[in-house]
Amino acid sequence: SDVSRPGSAIGDVTPARPRNSVDDGRGRVAVAALRRRPFLRLPVQDPAERSNGAAYERAYAHFRRDHATGPNLAYHCLCLVFQLTGNFGLLAELDAKLGARFGTEVPIMSLSTAAAWAVTLAAQSDAPLGVRLCSVLAIALAYRLRERIRAAWRTIMTLQAPIEVLALQLFVINKVRDTSGTTQVSLPFPQFVALLGGRLFLQSLLSQRLRGALAGAKVPINVALAAFMAASCRDPFGGGVPPFFVGLVGWALSLLTEQRWMLFYSMGFLASLGQGVSHHLAQEEGTLPQLAQVADELAHTTFFPNLLFQSAQASLRAAGLPI
Repeated sequence: SDVSRPGSAIGDVTPARPRNSVDDGRGRVAVAALRRRPFLRLPVQDPAERSNGAAYERAYAHFRRDHATGPNLAYHCLCLVFQLTGNFGLLAELDAKLGARFGTEVPIMSLSTAAAWAVTLAAQSDAPLGVRLCSVLAIALAYRLRERIRAAWRTIMTLQAPIEVLALQLFVINKVRDTSGTTQVSLPFPQFVALLGGRLFLQSLLSQRLRGALAGAKVPINVALAAFMAASCRDPFGGGVPPFFVGLVGWALSLLTEQRWMLFYSMGFLASLGQGVSHHLAQEEGTLPQLAQVADELAHTTFFPNLLFQSAQASLRAAGLPI
């Protein structure tokens, strides 16, 4: 292991997160990352996190411990698609704003982010070459489809409804506070169907009758959202309303204020809730809530595509598939 980098030793792969752990000397890095959203990539982010994050070897040890079963890995692959969709939808929206402001058609945010992230993932020599190639191709595809993603924002908010309902059942109705699944709760299918119908009806109502109703108040709403994120991200896994629940209301705020970026921003948090549901059902505790060091948090989110594909490869090989 590269013991010269923060948290690079892999002897201890079961760290526990103390409450308010982000208040340590480097906590501002984690707070800033969570305010953006856990898995968002920006152009300046990868160079900064390469210098502050833990080594890939350690990050994979943490990830593999908590992502070994087939259903959990499959659902996480779906969450990766969801995260890339939200990420590059948001970047495309930022590019459109910058283009209108400065009269350029160069997708500065999307292109620089895709390039920096792809280079970071490709440079992790501890990951198999095929794994790194899959990660780079996934990023390239998301970049290629960014404008289609941006244009399909209302379709996307319909497609994400089932993930919202599962998270609502688990974390709101059943008040589950961890993702270990040690005390697994049932998610009744009739309740799921009823909630899904209500969620889609509400979207239809807002789209047809109230779309843009709060457009005139978008500035104070944006300020209130920023204030909430700043406060809740101080201890995202402690008491109070966590920042991840922005994923449940972001679509509605997006419609009411006519701001597409709110949907794409909230998708990162909704994907995290979806991962929490997956961990609970698979009875494999989520990794991020366990990490006590900022370096481990940064490595987990930065290397996520590599970590996911490598763990999937390991599970397929353990099942006897020649991959």
